Order: sequence, then C-alpha cells, then structure tokens
Amino acid sequence: MSFSRRGFLRTMGAGAFGASAIAGMGCGGQEAPLDNGSASLLARDPACPVAADFDRLPLSWYKQTVGRLKERVAEKGVDTILLMGNLNIVHQTGLFHSSTERPFGVAIPCDEDAIFWYHPGLDRDLVTSWWSTDNDYYFDFLHAEGCFPNLGEVVQGPTVDLWEWILNGLKERGFGEGTLGIDRELTPSAMATVQKVLPNVKVEDISGDCMALRMVKTPEEIALCQRAMDYFSKIHAFARDYLLEHGTDLYDYDVAHAATEYGYHLIMNDVETDGRPHKAVGIGVYIGCRAGVATAYPHPNQQYWKKIEKGDALQISGGVEIGGYGGECYRYYQILPWDSHREKVWQVVTDTVAMQSEHSRAGEPCSS
Repeated sequence: MSFSRRGFLRTMGAGAFGASAIAGMGCGGQEAPLDNGSASLLARDPACPVAADFDRLPLSWYKQTVGRLKERVAEKGVDTILLMGNLNIVHQTGLFHSSTERPFGVAIPCDEDAIFWYHPGLDRDLVTSWWSTDNDYYFDFLHAEGCFPNLGEVVQGPTVDLWEWILNGLKERGFGEGTLGIDRELTPSAMATVQKVLPNVKVEDISGDCMALRMVKTPEEIALCQRAMDYFSKIHAFARDYLLEHGTDLYDYDVAHAATEYGYHLIMNDVETDGRPHKAVGIGVYIGCRAGVATAYPHPNQQYWKKIEKGDALQISGGVEIGGYGGECYRYYQILPWDSHREKVWQVVTDTVAMQSEHSRAGEPCSS
C-alpha cells in the first residue's frame, strides 16, 4: 500500500472530522492535483490498464463477439443461436434494454450474417434502430392473439404462449431443422413446446459458452472497466471530503445521496448524449453508505438511516458502470475515537485487502 495506516493517520487524522480511510485508493485519480483534498491520496498504479476514451463499445465489437460465439458453438454442431437472457443479449449484441417479465429473444443463424429479433412492442424503436435484419413483436405481456392497439387492431383474442410464438417465428424463418443453441437449460414444459413446434430440432444448452465470453474480457472491455473505476475513486474522494466537512451533522443516507449526485454530474459531463437511444447506455452510479452496527453485516436488509457518530465504523460502497462496464468498490472508515478492538478489526481488514490485491492474478485458483 502507498501509506502505512499509522503514517496515514499522522498525516490526515487531525482533520475536522477525524475520519480515516484506507490508504492506496486504487488506480483512479490520475488527473487529480496533489492539493485537491482527498483526491490527493489517489495514486495511479502503472500496472493498471489505460482507461477508455469512449463511452460504450462500438457495433463492430459486438459483431466480432457474435462471431466468437459462433466459433465456440460450432464445436457443438449448433446451426442457430437463440439468446434470451438479458445479460447475454446485451453482451453479445450490444442492444441495451430493460429486463422484465416480457420475453425477449434474438435468433442468430451461424451460416449467415443476419440477426432476427422477437420482442415486446414497447422495445420496437430500440430494436429497429440498432443491429437488426428483421424483427417480430407482440403487443405486451400478456398478449392477446391478433391484438395490436398501436395499429388500430383491438380484439379479444386468446392469450398467446409467447415461448411458442418465438419458436413458430423460428420455424417461419427456416430455423426448424438442425441444432438450436439456447442460452439456458430448458424446463420440461419448455422442452415439450419445442418438440411440439420444432420436432426436428435438437436443443443444445450454450449458456456456458455465453458465460465464458462474458468472463474473459477483451482489452476494450477492460479499458471501459478502468474508466468506470477511475470515476469511482474520484467519487470516493468526494465522499471522504464531504464527511470531513460535515461530520456528525450527517446521516449515512446524506453521504450516499451526495456522492451519487456528484458521481452522475462527474460522468455525464464527459459523456456524449442527445437523449436518443444507444448513446449514454449502461451508465449507473449506485453509492451506499452505512455507519455503526450496519457495517457488521455483509448484506444488511435494513434501511440505512443513521446519524453518524464519533467512534462509528463507516463504509462507502456501491457500483459504478459506464457502457455496461465497471464494478463494485468498497472503502471503509473508522471515526475517532477507537479502542484496541477497533484497531485490530481495522488491521485485519486492511491486511485482507492487501492479500486480495497481491494474489488475484490469472491462473490463481480461488481456493488458494
């Protein structure tokens, strides 16, 4: 780490609030001036990747990723890919959309450069303005057969089985033979519908192949992650300054709210957006703060609403994403005064953070 704990406290512990923070705040803050409050603690690690200068991955990247998926599933004899999981659709095709109870799917034939969508009507404009060879949509969930109020067609038809509707769409497009690779394991009832609609199709679970592509990041993905984490470090520096300035006048909620607002202004000031689809996608600033006893629980279920007090442990956590990439970053604090037990807990946590940083490397078994 960049500072010893005691050296850090000697340097910063005399602040108005007496909040100490973990030293060595990661890869972020390379542009922070040395006299800029807590941002001066941010040290750029030369081992960290260069941050992206783009806001999202380009369509060309997604087309290459679909190509890589086709190569993987070719070993299983897959003729047509059907993606229905939100994470896989976003990662492989780049179509950012909301995941709801409404079925959403995309069919990708492995022997041609084409992509076919099956989706709810409310996502029509998102689909047709992105990468789409053709698309079919149903009005909503639940969907009545033949009912499209947006087209002036209002009928009281029977409720449509939307899984069967997607399979019939595949059949109509000529994908009723060969092997269909789906990004999930089908339930018995779902499999029975496949056998009913597409009796000559063999189903192959390709969820593992999709997961493998999502897990092993390309340089472009890593660069976007780094950009998000650089923003995150600056947000943490702001939150620490906010604590030092306002001290015990704050609730933990106040810190989280102020840091979230700061984070969005910080990021959106750098992002190109015109209010239309496919720009400023996958952006999120989710900052939490908890103080006192709530810090003892890994996943608390209570609302964070506690007045910050002297002697509190405090944690600022959450996630930051840009272009769908980023991650979590937790930083912990101990507010003066503290005792020997708090001293020991602090040291144990600090040592485990250092161990994670040292041992998290490619090829290292998680069990070690």
